[in-house]
Amino acid sequence: MHLLASLARTCEPAQMVKELKRASTLWIKQQDKTLWDFSWQSGYGMFSIGFSQIDQVKRYIAEQPRHHNNHSFQEEFRLLLRRYQMAYEERYVWD
Repeated sequence: MHLLASLARTCEPAQMVKELKRASTLWIKQQDKTLWDFSWQSGYGMFSIGFSQIDQVKRYIAEQPRHHNNHSFQEEFRLLLRRYQMAYEERYVWD
């Protein structure tokens, strides 16, 4: 899932993700009882952007179905980590 959000300065990103996962899990399970065992992966990635990049990120998110025909989620995430020069260890990135 890709999400573009504007956070208030008092909003803790980790708390926002925790609440988003909690609320959406409850909603999903209420929509279809066959999804009773649904759960999110434990981790997440978060990138900050400037206001001038909002339209570019909206286009990027809108193109995800087409984009994932060519690249897996894992490939895409590694690319973002490299593009933004974020150090990571492969063994800690995936569940």
